[in-house]
Amino acid sequence: MSSVGHLIGGAFAHQTAPFALHQLDTERAAKYLLVAVEAKITWADAEDDIRQYLKARNCSPSFIDEEIARAKPMLEPWLS
Repeated sequence: MSSVGHLIGGAFAHQTAPFALHQLDTERAAKYLLVAVEAKITWADAEDDIRQYLKARNCSPSFIDEEIARAKPMLEPWLS
């Protein structure tokens, strides 16, 4: 997990909810993004943070792939 990976769970309501679905989760995803940009985290790192977070919660590979696809347009354009 990246140096900011501990923040990614907030974008999933600290559970396994869909990425940034609820307003509070969107705010937490934005916080992750801001800290990730400052830390020069890449999209590949963010994708790994998501994958590890969800895998640790026993999510299925298809759910993980869906959530990565959901998060990509929200995060990838701003990450190096």
